Amino acid sequence: MTGYSLMQQARRLIQEERYLDAIACYQQILLHQPSDVLDMHLRLAWCYEQQNMWDESLSFYQKVLAEYQEREEHDAAQALAKKMRSMQKMYIQHQHLYMDRAELLGVFRSIGELIWLEEGEVLCEAGDISDGLWILEAGALGVQLPEYLHDDPDELIAKDQRPVLVGELGVFTRQRRTAKVWAAHPCCLYYVSLTSIEAYTDVRFQAAMYALLVDYWMYPLLSKHSLFERMNDVDRRELCQMFTPVSYQAGSYILRNGDNHDGAYLLQQGCLFFMDVSMDEQTDVIAVSPGDMVHLGGLLHGYHAVYDVKAATDARLLHLSRDDFARFAKKRPWMLQALVRQTRAPVRAQLLHPDDAYLWMSDREIKPRRVRSVDA
Repeated sequence: MTGYSLMQQARRLIQEERYLDAIACYQQILLHQPSDVLDMHLRLAWCYEQQNMWDESLSFYQKVLAEYQEREEHDAAQALAKKMRSMQKMYIQHQHLYMDRAELLGVFRSIGELIWLEEGEVLCEAGDISDGLWILEAGALGVQLPEYLHDDPDELIAKDQRPVLVGELGVFTRQRRTAKVWAAHPCCLYYVSLTSIEAYTDVRFQAAMYALLVDYWMYPLLSKHSLFERMNDVDRRELCQMFTPVSYQAGSYILRNGDNHDGAYLLQQGCLFFMDVSMDEQTDVIAVSPGDMVHLGGLLHGYHAVYDVKAATDARLLHLSRDDFARFAKKRPWMLQALVRQTRAPVRAQLLHPDDAYLWMSDREIKPRRVRSVDA
């Protein structure tokens, strides 16, 4: 049977809602006549989605997303990434398969390595590569940031069977270690490598890791941004859930001067170049680091960028769409007023940096409470 005949047969099967049979047709086309692999992957992902075969569907959508990113079709990549995140939530809710913190800790311990530190032993130095995180099970760690040498060291103490999360900021942002950490008292820890975390592809684990990102990095970080610090805790947590991860390859443009580009970005990993091209003689280039926000004007209808934003390295950003923000801000008009003022500021001031984000001072204890019942 020719590829054309198989396509016709697959369309008929889809009209009859015989999705598994349609999948067989598409797989045969992909195997023998892979003329348009992207299209076949999209069709397969959609058919698996109709069957509620979430793992298979997401696997094919992931292949499509990678192709979009390679082709620099960023709008399509953003839309698909948002759809995939929504699918993951639906999958978890449909199956009642929530991975709470107690289960997440269990996974960390199963894929981690148990280590012991004697008093005075160094866990990491400021400037070390961030290649994993630790779970402090017992003991106390001393923490000293280079810029706070005139202050007494902070201490992280595991007590009352509450483990303490250490080194997660480096895992979330891929930045080098920001502090020297050592055993203030004998310590028992689990070391969980970044390689092990990335290799653990279970959807529930990934969702739990994103929830950890929100609680331990994104939520406290937004409270350091001038636009969002006025929010109450509930609103800020609600806003965090509206961001969608999206990736860009080094050298690709996120947006160009004059674009009416949808939404704002919080940089999680990598480095961007924010380029003021409004000056005739030269371009003013500013490096964007994890924690910075760009293109807040994109949350307003009719706003056109007055700068270029380019990925200096491979970058992972968290995208907040204009429509999602509009629904959120409808009952909070002060936010729109603050955004308008922001877009009228000098170009350099439209790149939003957090205030002194001493995130080591955040509550790092993990409360391993189990979820007994969850509403779908």
